[in-house]
Amino acid sequence: MTTRPAAPSSRPSDTTPRPPLKIHSLAIVADRAQITGTHPITIGPNTIIHPHARLRAEKAPITIGANCSISEKALISTSEGPQECVIGDGVDIQGDAVVEGARVGDWSLIEVGAKVERLSAVGRYCKVTALSVVLPGEVLGDFVVVFGEGGRRRVDGSLKGSEEMRGARERGQGMMLEVLGKLIVDGGVKWRGT
Repeated sequence: MTTRPAAPSSRPSDTTPRPPLKIHSLAIVADRAQITGTHPITIGPNTIIHPHARLRAEKAPITIGANCSISEKALISTSEGPQECVIGDGVDIQGDAVVEGARVGDWSLIEVGAKVERLSAVGRYCKVTALSVVLPGEVLGDFVVVFGEGGRRRVDGSLKGSEEMRGARERGQGMMLEVLGKLIVDGGVKWRGT
């Protein structure tokens, strides 16, 4: 009987260097999240890092605020360096989205497969729709929606002009996090060493 060689693993091994981590006690970081690099990573309260989400602090720190959701296969990275990556409070970064050495303002949404390139800044309550790109060094004001072929931009006047709508977005994010908190198992021992 011949044995088949083991398939190479796509998961980082336990020998992969881990960055210094500061994870709030109310954050949930799945044990199958991929966290690598040599620079500090800070994760705020009530934030959920899904299984297979990737945080790579290779050339600068990463800071993720409170009440955020970083979905499966999303990548937050500083591999291009040297700018720190800062994710504000209440941000939802969906599957396959990439945020590379950029700043994302509070309550913004980065949809599936969207990309926020390095040295760019996304304002508060923005939406980068699925597969759209924020170009390197680009600065988006608050309430901007990036959409369509060619990455058109517009201001979401309804959201900008209505405190009630902004509150609804914040409540919706809170409800999503409450459900996810029941579904995603915290890998506390792995990441916090406790």
